[in-house]
Amino acid sequence: MAYTTEDTLVAAHEGNTGKTKDVADALKDAYRYGSSGSLYALRDEIIALQATGFDAGLSPFVTDASMQVLVNKVEEYLNITPLTDWS
Repeated sequence: MAYTTEDTLVAAHEGNTGKTKDVADALKDAYRYGSSGSLYALRDEIIALQATGFDAGLSPFVTDASMQVLVNKVEEYLNITPLTDWS
């Protein structure tokens, strides 16, 4: 998959933003599910996190838009239609 929670963590770290731990903490279960190949669980976790609202302090790494991209990539890989749309 072209876009993963790991990409989000790397971007936060390489940007030297001081947000790496916060991003890692916010996405810990999503990262675990993605790393283990549990893509349905990854999708469900991100959708659950979005339902409760992402912490604005995690922007630009964790936002509705960036997480929708992740969910949609998983859905495309799993052939789930229609794709999730949070707009």
